Amino acid sequence: MISQAAAAVLKQLVNEGVSPWLSEWACTDNDWDAARCLAERQGFLGHFAPAGVPHPALRAACDSLSPAFEESGGRHGQVSASLSPASAHDAFAFVVEAAALQRAVQRPNMLVRIPATQAGLAAVSACVARGIGVDATLIFSVGHYGRVLSAYMDGLDLALANGLPLERITLLASFPIGLIDEEVNSRLESVPADVADQLRDTAGVAVAQLIYRAREERLNSTWWRVLRSAGAAAPRLAWIGAGPGHVGALVGSNSVLSLAVDILENVVTDNVLHGDTLLNAHAQGRSTLELLGSHGIDMDVVAEALGKRTCPVEQPL
Repeated sequence: MISQAAAAVLKQLVNEGVSPWLSEWACTDNDWDAARCLAERQGFLGHFAPAGVPHPALRAACDSLSPAFEESGGRHGQVSASLSPASAHDAFAFVVEAAALQRAVQRPNMLVRIPATQAGLAAVSACVARGIGVDATLIFSVGHYGRVLSAYMDGLDLALANGLPLERITLLASFPIGLIDEEVNSRLESVPADVADQLRDTAGVAVAQLIYRAREERLNSTWWRVLRSAGAAAPRLAWIGAGPGHVGALVGSNSVLSLAVDILENVVTDNVLHGDTLLNAHAQGRSTLELLGSHGIDMDVVAEALGKRTCPVEQPL
């Protein structure tokens, strides 16, 4: 159970255009079904399912969230299902597995989780072209996110050419706040202690602020306006692995926040929400990254290191 104060935080997030989802690390696959049922009753509006969840459990989760999915026009009420990591560098294998999972679960509010490797980007386009919703993961930089958006829009072009309705084809792009901070924090050992204290746990939010701005700029492009007029759904952003102190800085319309119950309870005591904090926050994000750069922290190097660490076979983007 969550406290009344935590439930109120969930409602406040929803009112700000944020969809709170249960983190895939909130429980093991053995107790996930029970945990997600409890989470839904308490106000969570989506789930990142851990690897290994059986098809019947995925189907049940999608069904339980279907009312939220329908009432919100697809903004809430979805389940992100993991594909095999063995396919991370094989676009064809990803698409085959995604199509098989979609046939097995047969629910419009299920997304397939695909890491945004080179092969993964090709798979994103191919899945979207077939009408399969995607959760693109392991995005480590603004440029990387731009390539994910291009893959989505390429897929929408193909879906439109194939005569598919675009309204319910979804892209969720998941950005790992926690991984970014972990990598940057490990590089602060050579920085003077007072400066390191100032910079610790700031990089993830800073990149998120720039990514949020990049999405807003892309949604103002001519290409997107054409797709939007054909019914395309705006891509959403998901913030993964955020600590309690980050939550207030990651409030922005048309986004998802991955939360475990313990993190949510800490938000109640450690954090106060102040409305939308991502809109027009890009200057602050840029300033933070410039300060990191002035102390030898190159975010391109950080992104490359994370790419090698999380998907070691392929050269990172």
